[in-house]
Order: sequence, then C-alpha cells, then structure tokens
Amino acid sequence: MALSRGRASVFSLLFTILWMTVTDVADGSHCVLDCESSNGSRVGAACVFTIDEELPTGTTIAILDISDCTTPRLEPTNYDDVVEYIGLDGSELKLIKFADYDDPGTPAGEEGFLYCDSDIDFCQPPFVVSVEFRNVDDNNLTLSTNSSRATVTELVPYTEEYSLPITVEPELYATDADEYTGISYVINAVVGDVNYFRFANRDDRDSGNCFASGEKPVLVVDEAHIFDFEERPVIHLNVSIRSHHDDLYCDDSTVVQTMYSSLDVFVTDLDDRPPIFNATSYNYKASENSMEFSHVNGIYAYDQDTGIDAEIIYSLEADGLWDCLTYVDIDSQAEVTITQPFDFEEGYSECRLTIQAMQADNEIQTATASLIIEIFEVNDNCPLPAASATVGSYVNGDAFVSDPGSLGRLTVTISDMDRNISYDEPEILSNKFVLARVSEASSEYYIAPNQTQDGQIESGENVKISVTDVLYDGSECSRSTTIEVVVVPLDVQDPTFDQADGYHVTVEEGYEGFLLQVAANNKDGNNEGIVYSLPERNGVYFTIDSETGDITLIIGFDFEVTTAHTLTVRATDARWETSERYTDTNVVIIITDMNDYVPVIQCVPLILSIPESTPVGTTVAVVQVVAAAAGAQAPKTKGISGDEAEPISDEDELLHSYAVNKHPQPEE
Repeated sequence: MALSRGRASVFSLLFTILWMTVTDVADGSHCVLDCESSNGSRVGAACVFTIDEELPTGTTIAILDISDCTTPRLEPTNYDDVVEYIGLDGSELKLIKFADYDDPGTPAGEEGFLYCDSDIDFCQPPFVVSVEFRNVDDNNLTLSTNSSRATVTELVPYTEEYSLPITVEPELYATDADEYTGISYVINAVVGDVNYFRFANRDDRDSGNCFASGEKPVLVVDEAHIFDFEERPVIHLNVSIRSHHDDLYCDDSTVVQTMYSSLDVFVTDLDDRPPIFNATSYNYKASENSMEFSHVNGIYAYDQDTGIDAEIIYSLEADGLWDCLTYVDIDSQAEVTITQPFDFEEGYSECRLTIQAMQADNEIQTATASLIIEIFEVNDNCPLPAASATVGSYVNGDAFVSDPGSLGRLTVTISDMDRNISYDEPEILSNKFVLARVSEASSEYYIAPNQTQDGQIESGENVKISVTDVLYDGSECSRSTTIEVVVVPLDVQDPTFDQADGYHVTVEEGYEGFLLQVAANNKDGNNEGIVYSLPERNGVYFTIDSETGDITLIIGFDFEVTTAHTLTVRATDARWETSERYTDTNVVIIITDMNDYVPVIQCVPLILSIPESTPVGTTVAVVQVVAAAAGAQAPKTKGISGDEAEPISDEDELLHSYAVNKHPQPEE
C-alpha cells in the first residue's frame, strides 16, 4: 500500500497489536523479522526503512533477517491496492520502481505484508514492511532576478511622517521545486553603511526568516534611520539566498544550497531641504550718483533637493539702521540693479540688505544671505564759504571781529558736503586782508590785515571770500561770501568782580557742597565771554564752574586742623584773543567748630582713697581730658559742683585740677 505524504500508515497501530499477540506465544521466538538487524526501525509492528528519492530501480533497500522463513513474499495491506515500488528477491528488499519525491504522483512511501511460508505454525499473521521515500534537495534554487531593486522614501526620524517599522517591498524572491524546502534571505553587507534592514514575512513582519518556495519577502527597518536622498540616493545590499531541507527551521545547520544576488534600495527624493546660497555674504561696490555697480559678486542659490531642483524666487529685505531698499532691486536671476543713485552725503557709506531665496513650489523652504553695498564718495558738491557775520569790525588795527562788543574774532568756515574730498584753498579778493587757518586741520579761517600792503582801511569796504572746486564730472563750481568792513577803535580792559574786596563765607567743619557764586563783568558791563578758573592747585578741595562761577567744596575742613582758608579765583575775558585780560580775587572761608569728638579721660578708672575728715577744697587728684582724636583738644570742664561741671576759660591748660566741693559719701 502506498503511504500518504503524512508519513504514517493507519495499519501501524493494528499490526502493533497483532505482533504483540504473536510474540506472546510460548514459541514466539520463531518466524520473527529482526528489524534492527535489517537496518530498519521498528514502529509498532512495522519495520520501517527510509531511502532517498530518485534511487536507481533495483537498488537493494535492506536484507531482511527473517528466522524460520523459507519463502518470503510481500502482499498489499489493502486488498484493492498493489505493491508497485518495493519487492522481495529472496530476503532482499528492493526498489522495483523509480520514486521521485517531487513528482506529485509519487507517494511518500509504500508498505506491505510480509508473508513467510514455513513449517512453523506460528508464522501467522504476517509482518508489515514499510519503506519511506526521503525528499532530497536535488533541484536548484531559481531567483526572480539576479539584480533587484526596491524604493524607500527619504525620511527624517521623529517627524510625523516617520513611523517604525518601515517596510520596503523588493522585487527579489526565490523558488525551489523540492517539496518541504525552506528559503532564507541573509544580508551579507550594506556597501558603505551599517545594515538597518532585515527580511520578514509580508503578512507577519515579526516572523522569522524562513519562507516557502516562491514566497516574496519584504525588507523591514526597525531602528530610526535617516534616508537622505541628497547624501545617499541608492543603498546597495549584497544578499545570500539559501535553501534548507526543512521548511520550519531555516538555520545554518540545514542549509543545502546558496545563491547570491544584489539588491539596490533607491531613496525617493522629497522636498525636505531649503535652498542654499553659494556664499553667506555678497559684497558690491558703487559710487554715489552712479546707476551701475563698480564691483559685484555673482549671487546664486540652488535647491538642495537634487532630485527636484525647484525654481528659486529672490527678494530683498532691509538689514541695518538705514533702509536702503528704495535704491536697489533684485530679479528672478538674482541680478541686483540700482533703481536710484546713492547719495553719500545722506550719511551712510554702506547699504546692508538681506537676500531671501524661496522655493517657488514651497514657500516654507527659504534661505538668506547678506548683501553689503559699499558706497564711495565722489566730488559732487560745491564747497560753501560762510562768515560768522556779514559785517566785520576792524578793531584797533589788530583783529577782524564779528562784534566789537564781544570781541569774538570773525571767522570764515568752508563747508563741503563731500566729507572726504579736499577743495582748493579759498581766496580773499582784497589786497588789504589775508586769510589764515585757525588750525592746520581746520576748515575755519580768520581774516587779518595784510601787513605788506600800505593804505588805510576804511569803513564801508567789502571783502569777498571765494572758493572754487572741480567736480567729479569735470565741471567747475565757485561759491563766495562778502563781508562789509567797519573800522572800530576799542579800549580793552581787565574784567572786574562784583565784590571788589573779595568774598567771605562761613561753613561748619566737615561741610561739603555748594559754597557761593562769584561774578565778574567786562568793560561793557556784562559777563559775556567771562571764564572762571582756580589758578592755584585747589582741585583736591574745590571745583568751579567755568561759566557760572559756582564754587563747590568737595572735601570738608577739620576745625581742629585749620580754622580758615583763602581761595584764589580768576576771571578771564576770553573774547579778546590777541591780548588776554584777567582779574584775580580772594574767597575767605571761615570754619566753625562742631562738637564732633568724644572726650576721653586718661588714667581711668580713677580710684581714690580720701579720709572722711578731709577739708573741703583739698586737691585730691589731677585729671587730664583729651579729645578722642590723637592730639586734638576736647571740650574743657572744671570744678565739680554737685553732679554738674562748668566750662573753663580758654587760658586754662589741658591739665586741670579738680577739687571736691562736697564731702564724699563714706565707703560701705
């Protein structure tokens, strides 16, 4: 009888019982099949032999060791069946038909009754002989492809779109015609990276790595991993595909055949990166009044998503104290143009802007860079001469002043809005006067008489001062100012203080703060142009306001050190530059005493022993009283009368005598 693929015969149990019945008889040692000696294995009453499939016909399966058997034969276990794969040649059990396990028509095995004609009465019932066909991995693995591919979307871990595990479906799978064959897929290496992949069942991603023939596995990523198209668009895997002679346990010990294949995992690009500039800062240069740049840097931004390459839109934003957006613009090609000329004299030599690059299809993806435009000055403004007065007073043949009352020297200032560009020296169109700079680096000039020219300067003359410059475009400009001359004789005198005898002030010792204000006038009876100062070195104790004359005491006096101080104050008429005039006065400061020291009685405690009959007025001790500060005198007292003390006169010495004015109480 043919055995089903379930590998067990329903008759095994039956013949176990029969065999046990035969062996129970007294003479049961006769007519017995010795299964173990025949290299079989006993399964109940059956003797089972296992052979590989596809053995040649006529192959001896086993030599049966049957005692007392003269004519052994095999009969079907079912009366409707035949024994077609195995047969007996004497005691030899042979394969009489080719058995291919992979052929669906071939049974898993075959069995039959072993009959043995014998003179022994106890050779019935028959024994069971069973032969099982063992599947052999005799078919090669077949791969769906030797080079397969899969795709995974680029992802960044810990985003809403990123969840584990990630499943990738490759086009790789294997088939094997051998039945009951398991197939496993092993990643040998990830070229240039750490392996984050494993193979798993499509329906159960937690299942083990053991698949049936033709079953398509999936790739699974369990750990957080960044798939970045820009860094690595393709991940190359080397895969081993192994067949196993067991479809339940695909471990290393059951490997029968191994094949190799490459698997490329392609990362799909997403718009996950902002654009980027080819520099962080761009420097341009332009001259004022120009509509073109004298120096530029090519501005360029590109989409970092190399598989997408989005269109970039450029814009400018103000960056800095000066909003210079109205002067420049930027187009779609990142070309910056000047929309109106810069003016250096507006006060800015630099225009700072922020360039923004934004993807046209995704306004969230942006990048920024700095645009710095350096503005250069050109000589585009005429210098202007300006006099401090339109009428100049020529005083005492010495100075040309703006006002004979103030004696402030008349000056001509040349102003040029072009701050860093020089101009020609101004000219005075009169041979009676000359221009001279107030200082070497100054743009201010004063007018003085020309000592080399003879002739009387008369009132009513006009003095014209002109300055000429050549502008950046080659044109010439000239500006001038005219001053009318008035001749004024003037007698210059020293200023006078409002208190001719000086100033007096009284303060307490230790006081600090405002003392008093001094005031001085010039010859015209006002204090215009008066400057106050302290000519002596009194800065440690005093300060004075040069304009108001307010004097402040910043360190208080100590009466015990000094009782009075004299301060010298100077008033200078600063209007007249050629002959300085000043007057000094004194400020006398009287310091009053304050009770600011605690008296100290030396040689204390004072313990006296006085007889009770001592007469009144008897000197019993001399007490020295000094101030707490070393060397300073304390307030003086003398003459103890009751519980009070009376002051002593100034002529008394620091050492005083004290007398008992009443009898002391006797000691207890």
